[in-house]
Amino acid sequence: MNRHQFVAEFQLLQTLLFYIETNKTEIIELDTLNKKAMRNSLIKCFLVTLVALPNHSYGNSELTFEGALIGLDGKNKVQIGDMILDEFQFASIAGTQDVGEPGDGAASSGIFGEQYRWPNAELPYTFSSQIDNRLQGVIKDAISDFNNKMNGCIKIRPKTSQDKDWVDIIKDGGCWSYVGRQQTGRQEISLSTGCHTQRTIQHEFIHALGFFHEQSRPDRDQHVKINWKNIQDEEYGQFIRQKTSLTFDVPYDGRSVMHYTPTAFNKDRGLNSIESKMADVATSELGGKVMTENDILKLKRMYRCEDKTVSCGRHTATSCQGCPQGNGRGWCNGDCTWNARQNVCVSKVSEDKCKTVGGPSANQPCVFPFKWNGKTYNSCPVDSDDTNETWCSTKTDSNGNHITGQGLWGHCGSKCKKEG
Repeated sequence: MNRHQFVAEFQLLQTLLFYIETNKTEIIELDTLNKKAMRNSLIKCFLVTLVALPNHSYGNSELTFEGALIGLDGKNKVQIGDMILDEFQFASIAGTQDVGEPGDGAASSGIFGEQYRWPNAELPYTFSSQIDNRLQGVIKDAISDFNNKMNGCIKIRPKTSQDKDWVDIIKDGGCWSYVGRQQTGRQEISLSTGCHTQRTIQHEFIHALGFFHEQSRPDRDQHVKINWKNIQDEEYGQFIRQKTSLTFDVPYDGRSVMHYTPTAFNKDRGLNSIESKMADVATSELGGKVMTENDILKLKRMYRCEDKTVSCGRHTATSCQGCPQGNGRGWCNGDCTWNARQNVCVSKVSEDKCKTVGGPSANQPCVFPFKWNGKTYNSCPVDSDDTNETWCSTKTDSNGNHITGQGLWGHCGSKCKKEG
């Protein structure tokens, strides 16, 4: 049997199992355990066969959420490990929903997650009656450490009577959280027994702020290897690579608190479910215990409160005008350049140049020319989702193509030239 025949037969088996699941009241009432065993056996068969292929060439047969029989429940939610996603979030990471580039009809639906952000970058919380005073103290210490590291950018704080949305900290079978603000009023974070380390508490709150797992990023295969044969059958879904995910142009971070440890959900003690390919991060270092600079940077970029500093060479300042002026142009380098006519240090990205003023990448210089949908742009095209706005790419690949799926675009400012 060749690979294509196998995939076709596997998909037929998926269809059969789906039919049994959706028509069980009419044909047969399967025992829950038998259904679970059947599902796991199908996935295991799929993976074992793929690994046996020459050169481990997965081709188009990489395990997907659909292939792992993971889908929405009756409430249009899906739980993947410690994350609970709504229909829109799940469709985005599964690749069945466009992640939202200008003109695709998705931006107006909050495709970049603006509806999942907490207003004023403040996440209110309450404790349920399940959380005793001792545990409240442990959680408050982890929150205080988080707030100190975010340095006023994002704040987790007790709920007030003015808050319409908040998280309620409960104990409900493990560690889990919804991803981002759900706009449902109360939403939950579960911190049951075994979930009370600073790392785990902050991990779940970062989910609530809107982030997924690091090892599921679209670019993860460049940095880590997933050892499918070492993973518990029922946990395969936690290691499926997302088709799309905002990275905010922050490098892959193996030491992130949002990264799984090397033995996460392994079948037997000592087996690695994940191995590092990174020269500067050992496998044993995957999934750090404390928030990294990249964790903090991604949160700041998501909530648009990244520290605004420029390099003046050996010094930094809040702007080029703030670079040390005692030696004049001698200090004006790095991100800055000396304007001899005005006798002042100015940004290399001139204020007269086109920059973004809104969208997922605000206050960034536009990149021209950029290629998008088979056309090259030297100025800002109209955003067909909002014809009152124009847009530009803020990052392109080596061939000049706009990089999609990471929110690397924004609406053009008044200094920008409009296409056509």
